[in-house]
Amino acid sequence: MTPKPVYDPSEDSSYKSVTAGDIATLEIFPPVGIARLGDSDKEYFFAPEVPGNISPPTPDGNFRDDQQKIRRQAARFRVYAYDKKGSLLGEVNCKNGYRLTWTVHVANKKGSFTKFKGRYKQVTGDRRNPDVDSDLPLDKRSHLIVDPNEKTIVYGLGPQIVKLEGEFYGSKDDPTTVYLGELHVDGTGRLVFLGGRGYSQSVADVGKPQPEVISEFDNTDWVDDTSDGWVSVKVTATKFSKSSGHKATILCAPSKFAWGVYMPTTLYDIMEDIYDQKNKPNRTEDEVDVEFYTRIYPVLLATYTLSWTNNKALEGHGPFGKGNFLSPDVKKDLISITTNNLKNEIFRRLRAPDYRNKDQAVATYMPRLSGDNGDMPEPGEISEDTDPIKRFAALTKLQYDCFKAWKDGKFSVVEPKRVTKIEDVNLSDQPRYLTRAHLELTIGDPLYPGIEMWWLAKLPDTYDFECKLDPPFRVNHDTILPGHLTRGLSLPWQADFDLCNTHWWPAVRPDIVVTKADYEETMKRGSGTAEQKLAIATTTRRNWTRGLRDTTNYISYPGSTDMVKFWSYLGFVKQYPGTDPPVYLESERRKLPNPT
Repeated sequence: MTPKPVYDPSEDSSYKSVTAGDIATLEIFPPVGIARLGDSDKEYFFAPEVPGNISPPTPDGNFRDDQQKIRRQAARFRVYAYDKKGSLLGEVNCKNGYRLTWTVHVANKKGSFTKFKGRYKQVTGDRRNPDVDSDLPLDKRSHLIVDPNEKTIVYGLGPQIVKLEGEFYGSKDDPTTVYLGELHVDGTGRLVFLGGRGYSQSVADVGKPQPEVISEFDNTDWVDDTSDGWVSVKVTATKFSKSSGHKATILCAPSKFAWGVYMPTTLYDIMEDIYDQKNKPNRTEDEVDVEFYTRIYPVLLATYTLSWTNNKALEGHGPFGKGNFLSPDVKKDLISITTNNLKNEIFRRLRAPDYRNKDQAVATYMPRLSGDNGDMPEPGEISEDTDPIKRFAALTKLQYDCFKAWKDGKFSVVEPKRVTKIEDVNLSDQPRYLTRAHLELTIGDPLYPGIEMWWLAKLPDTYDFECKLDPPFRVNHDTILPGHLTRGLSLPWQADFDLCNTHWWPAVRPDIVVTKADYEETMKRGSGTAEQKLAIATTTRRNWTRGLRDTTNYISYPGSTDMVKFWSYLGFVKQYPGTDPPVYLESERRKLPNPT
């Protein structure tokens, strides 16, 4: 079966003519594309291409096809032409006379990597599969690497689908074929990348029941179908041929089970901060350009949306919390140029970046999330760490400086315009919109190890600082090889996805949810005013992983084993239609075949 997109917002768009002789450089956007796993072979949806998309990017609002399989999120890549002055000429594709030949190289190198270690843990050389290819460098351990090698696809020539498959041996003599996804092209010749189906397996006893997961991060002889790598393109026309100036990056990650729910810090924020500190090392706090709906509101919105998937966020930022920043009366103070108590209090509660204030290693500061050195201690717990502040998340330096400028009244307010497709955005803004749209739905902090990338994302050496695009956000693929950006993540991905709840990634992996059925029952048949019923519905919650066994002692990992088997049965959180402020409810949950 050939999977098809359920909807293409760009399908009927036209594109301005671009004269080949004016083209000096070609660049791929987004610079980092995010694909997500799903078990449907019938349908997929495109990753958002304009920021601020709180509704599911499907006409029916569902993440499952009519067979109740999870639709994959596809990453689509476009090519933009620039003249010799660096001015943007337009997108080039088959509709305005150009042929695009795409080359992609992704890999899965989790099995060949070292055992998990956090960013601040002692570095060791211990390997995940110590008895296989033990005398070889990490990138040469071919029996533990799934590598389809470079693949090429071009619209109108050759197959319209190119599968990405490689072999994984583990400790066995015979290989197991692992499917990492496939390449498509849309009707204009753009690249469409579909990732894997979310299947993880142990090759220890192929054909027999899968063994139990025995580690949070490092399971010997296991392989999953996440991946990462690079994308390049060659553009041709009559008497014209030119390749892209920089490669783009593709990341294939687990499904996002909470749509419209954001983290305070995303990979976009992480990358922007790294480039800011590299290119403007002497920038002062007064030199940041702060627009409220771009810099400030996304973080405040995240606190509210997270309240629907995390009980700690509910306490302070839920619909009836003191920190609900969505009400019209509160927004007046938020966008006021004059300094006021609300803005002062918000800024006072922010944890300073770069661990500069050691006294803020407590849960009263925000974000109330764990950090890059492991679980944050609960109030009253005594941390044995010599530097406990690293167990708490914080905004980036650029984010923090923007909040300080906002608090001091040094910002602007431009009401956002909602658009549904990138072609409705001014041409000069399209590369930036595409970049943010893909990355704003990711996890930037904490990275222990992370969802889309591990803490390698926070190291400046990961990036290409010669790139002067806007925004740049280019991975240095001369040193960061296919498979490097995901190899430090949990193996299999379901193990960490089971265990990391409460203080970790509730924007992707919900902790606790309000079901659609419970909400509707309370609102229709409950007693009291509409507000009282909403308060009851908001606090009537169920564990997102209900029906899966609990992993409580970390000696065995039954919940992680169940997550491998049943992850595709779990529900999706999304906005309930017609609610203002928005209500986010779980639906589309399938009945577990063997509940335990």
